[in-house]
Amino acid sequence: MAKVAANPNILKKRLQRFLQLHHNPGRAQVNAICQRLLLLGPVYLFGGAVRDIALQGIRDFYGDLDFVVDCPPQKLASVIQQLSTEFKVKQNKFGGYRLFCDKWWLDIWPLEDTWAFKANKIEFDSVSSLLQTTILNWDAAIYDLAQHQLIVSSDYFKQMQSGVLDLQLAENPNPMGAISRILRCILSKPVIYITADLQQFLYNSLKQLDFAKLQAYEQSHNPQIYLNQITQEKLLNWLTSPTELHPGKQDLLYNSLSKTNLELTL
Repeated sequence: MAKVAANPNILKKRLQRFLQLHHNPGRAQVNAICQRLLLLGPVYLFGGAVRDIALQGIRDFYGDLDFVVDCPPQKLASVIQQLSTEFKVKQNKFGGYRLFCDKWWLDIWPLEDTWAFKANKIEFDSVSSLLQTTILNWDAAIYDLAQHQLIVSSDYFKQMQSGVLDLQLAENPNPMGAISRILRCILSKPVIYITADLQQFLYNSLKQLDFAKLQAYEQSHNPQIYLNQITQEKLLNWLTSPTELHPGKQDLLYNSLSKTNLELTL
């Protein structure tokens, strides 16, 4: 497995290989779709895909691809209609589309329809404003396909290298999906610590959610399943464990639930 990307140049090289080298049929299919989207305006790969490629490289990447297109929604709708003759497409209630390729699922939406902007949770200034719309700090990454530019915060790679996962934007239109994504990240990614803010958010959320429904949600939305490895009781016990005070006076909770640690306890 590849090492966690230590700087922007390493991550940009990985993203360029993934999106531009066409000897792989699956990647070639994604690239062909991106080329059609680029005719509409700037296209940005955003969020979890950039995170996962930073963490593990491209060989072991099987997650969803989130693309944001800076164009009028009606123009994107027209191109998606054309693509629907070649691929299975589903529209969501937020103005975006899920396109099912042979190897990856693509989530595509117009920039102006980003939920946090429309709901006035985050003020839109430029495409960099997208960095503030993610629920987790590790997801706050953008790759500009046309300019081959990586847009991240100044301490993004330090956060990844340190293994500290933090809560960024708690409000979300899909609470079940948000909690599922957070827990999947904690269970399957190299998360060493979570912050006290994320600890409290998860504890409050899990006390209110039906865990069986959360597990069913994960199964219906993801090809790889992780929440069946854990129980609600074990999660809540972990979330009530004492935190550790780290340099910078930050309270952090050690992640004893990572895939590696779970396997060690079996």
